[in-house]
Amino acid sequence: DEFIKIFAGLLRQAQIEVLGKPGALFHIGSEDFIMFASNENAEQIAKRVIELFDTAVSQRYDDDAVKRGYIWIVDKSGKESKMPLMTVSIGIAIIEPSTYKHYSQAIEYAKEMWQISKSNAGNTYAIG
Repeated sequence: DEFIKIFAGLLRQAQIEVLGKPGALFHIGSEDFIMFASNENAEQIAKRVIELFDTAVSQRYDDDAVKRGYIWIVDKSGKESKMPLMTVSIGIAIIEPSTYKHYSQAIEYAKEMWQISKSNAGNTYAIG
């Protein structure tokens, strides 16, 4: 929950830095957000979110963990295992006027872009 709040702040900061003001930003559950931006600014915002996220993550873990790309955790049974560091995946749906009959179709398209982004390693974004 703490990092979700931090992430929301990073999204807002990226909007302000790129757009010069805050824009539409919605937390839709779990660790998922929707942000609206013009086609001209979307990729620039995504790149800035990733830069800010990288900084936040590197401050959250020690230097060795950041270099390795994972931390060691111990589960409830006492078994030690590797856990990858947090990453961000961004799906950008370029929406032209009257492309979709209902906003839910645009959201589904954005989810598709997010799934493409998530299929890649590390902090990524996909535009379509």
